[in-house]
Amino acid sequence: MYEENDYYNTSAVAIGVLGRRARARILNESTVQLSVAPGPGRFTILVASAASFDRKLDMVERVIQELDSARLMGFDQLSKNTANWWRSFWGKGFVYLYSQEGQADFVEANYTYFLYLMGASSRGNYPPRFAGMLWRTTGDLNRWGSQYWWANTSAYYLDLMPCNRLYLMDPMFAMYFNMRDNCAIAARQQWGSQGIWIPEITWFNGPEPLPDHIAAELQDLMLVRKPYEERTPRFQWFAETKMRHNSTWNFQADGKWDHGHLVVPTKGTGIFGHCTHILASGPRIASVFWDRYRFTMDRDWLRDCAYPMIKDAAEFYRNFPNFKKDAQGTYHLYHVNNNESGWNSSDTPLEIATMHMIFPLAIRASEILDVDADLRSLWQDVIEHLPPLVGRNADPEARKQRLRTGFSRAGIHAAFVYGGPGTIEPTGPEPELKQPFLGFNALNSFIDSKGTGGARIFRNRLRLREGPGAIDAEHIGGLTMGIHGSLLASTGPESHSDPVLEVFKAWPKSWDAAFTLRARGAFVVSSVQQDGQVPLVEIMSEAGSICRLINPWRGMTVTVYCDGKKAEDLRGNLLTLSTQQGEILVIVLEDSEVSSIRIM
Repeated sequence: MYEENDYYNTSAVAIGVLGRRARARILNESTVQLSVAPGPGRFTILVASAASFDRKLDMVERVIQELDSARLMGFDQLSKNTANWWRSFWGKGFVYLYSQEGQADFVEANYTYFLYLMGASSRGNYPPRFAGMLWRTTGDLNRWGSQYWWANTSAYYLDLMPCNRLYLMDPMFAMYFNMRDNCAIAARQQWGSQGIWIPEITWFNGPEPLPDHIAAELQDLMLVRKPYEERTPRFQWFAETKMRHNSTWNFQADGKWDHGHLVVPTKGTGIFGHCTHILASGPRIASVFWDRYRFTMDRDWLRDCAYPMIKDAAEFYRNFPNFKKDAQGTYHLYHVNNNESGWNSSDTPLEIATMHMIFPLAIRASEILDVDADLRSLWQDVIEHLPPLVGRNADPEARKQRLRTGFSRAGIHAAFVYGGPGTIEPTGPEPELKQPFLGFNALNSFIDSKGTGGARIFRNRLRLREGPGAIDAEHIGGLTMGIHGSLLASTGPESHSDPVLEVFKAWPKSWDAAFTLRARGAFVVSSVQQDGQVPLVEIMSEAGSICRLINPWRGMTVTVYCDGKKAEDLRGNLLTLSTQQGEILVIVLEDSEVSSIRIM
């Protein structure tokens, strides 16, 4: 169970004014007003904050020390330190886009803005929550509470590594890795399984450990071993006190007060709700841990962080009580959701596709580390007896295309641009993005002004859809993912396959572009497209991996320069390049002039 300190939180904020008299007064329980005396000239306002879960630490003393440190440093030095940090930040990579009608420039501005938001907010011990981020202007009034939804959090982090600022990922990795103990308890208590279960919706420290008698009944209900109608009054009493958005309790609907008693109904299907029976979030989070290894080739990370997540995610599926073989020897997964839909279904596309991903990945990671050889045969047995992929997941070539293709020009236009007279029908995943609305370049500031429902965009490019003050940038995160995948693909046909690099695969010929981005295999890649032509590709190898590059000139002979000296000529559609750690390769058409576009 939780220790007492786990529940205790203390925080403090201090504000100081330099060069002017000031006075503070408490307006109400949530507002302190600071008044500064009028007068000519400049003055400085310093703000410091601190928070901790350790009740032994004095946050008031800590925040005063921070304020004094800033005062002694002075405004000019604080400004210089900030400028130096951002100069280093922007020097890690770039994306430049241009088109005559200005659409590419507009997309680039939103991409750069998203990196700025992440640079400003993703630098602590925990990731910023997807709605509100660090800028909840009206306090904690967001509609869905303070938990993390992986579907929403992934919009910020799923494809952030190509921007080559890996430290922005650290808060996300730290939060999910540090909740492993509670996720292991949840796997045993709620599901009777092993490994870890990371709920789709959970607290920053993972699921809450439950009293044994509640856990036993919950397990019987969740696995459909006991009809929901036969739940005990003790279980009902316990459940009614819980946050209904949490995955464990997500079968509950909004309650209402009836003569002083809170009546909490279900959503109409017993123990099933939108996020109760989603098992795939943990394995998909584990695959992002694997991706960090692929982007860095850091074996220590693979051993210490990625593999424990991958192994435990695979073991949760393998030991799941409702994962069983039929008489023909095929495994089936019973009583699960298909993401937030398909409640109480079997072999749902999301879960089957995730199992097709996580088990080969677990085998590959264990082979690299030379560990758990006994588990590989068990995982291989699962792979060989899984139901086939269905729907859009079934065709390997289609999967490969989706992995490598981020977006098309038409997709950008539909999702982000208001194109003059008439109405654009966005094609984004959220229901509200399927409604007509004015997009970014209209720069309208309104919130559902016509009463049509759904999100609306502010002048600062952020959305508001989850309640007062809970602004979000998921839509720009999705745009960023598309830009990365379309400028520089570095996937293989499967998540565990060797990466293959390809520049400008899905990029419109009429849009000029240049970039420095990170690719799987620990390569930092730069290239440019101008007037539909690619003059060069430059690759810096951080780990000395073999680089597989789709020939940008489609089978024509290319010349490879290594650290400024001609190394070899190659021909073919797939170029295989041996690299040494730290060396820089430049690939051009045969007899072309060598130049460089990297800014690093």
